Amino acid sequence: MHPGSVCSQIVPNKTKKKWLKEFVADPYVRAAKKIGYRSRAAFKLIEIDEHLGFIRNARNILDIGSAPGSWTQVILERAKKKPKLLAIDLITMEPLDGAHFIEGDIRAEDTMKKISSYFKNEKIDLILSDMSPNISGIREVDSIRVMELGELVLEFSIDNLSDKGNLALKTFQGKGFTQLIEKFKKVYKNLAVKKPMSSRSDSSEIYVVARDFK
Repeated sequence: MHPGSVCSQIVPNKTKKKWLKEFVADPYVRAAKKIGYRSRAAFKLIEIDEHLGFIRNARNILDIGSAPGSWTQVILERAKKKPKLLAIDLITMEPLDGAHFIEGDIRAEDTMKKISSYFKNEKIDLILSDMSPNISGIREVDSIRVMELGELVLEFSIDNLSDKGNLALKTFQGKGFTQLIEKFKKVYKNLAVKKPMSSRSDSSEIYVVARDFK
């Protein structure tokens, strides 16, 4: 459940060559390489934060689905003061100064214990999730997986987000999206749905930012 290994997980073999050609030509890919970001996903977070400004004053920050680390890089750049930043993914991530990394599953009890220990049982000011499900190609199955990830992050935020904290997560438009948004509306007073310009036009990915518990 991470943005890495996209080519092998999402792109069918027969379209890999076309996808790779477009990937190399992508201006955000080139810009990320030039600046030193680990992936083009950095620009999505930058754009959303420019609109909503949730990184600057956050102290305790959790980055779920962090590999390869571009969102973690952006957080470290944009936070006003050095944050207490924890990054988590199922696959390993190269270290970044100023961030602590846990290789683990957010659903696992031992991972939850490590999160609580790292933040010393304090609430989290900013929860970010760039997780993606493993795509099967079967629409009904994939829709369920997307919903499950969204609900997982929502439930986690209910227990762990501070009263004035922000939650930002990636999800996907399609079957179940409206129902997922309705679930968020039952919990949060303020909800923003963003499609960054840096998100590919042919992608159904969309970002939800929530704050202020009801």
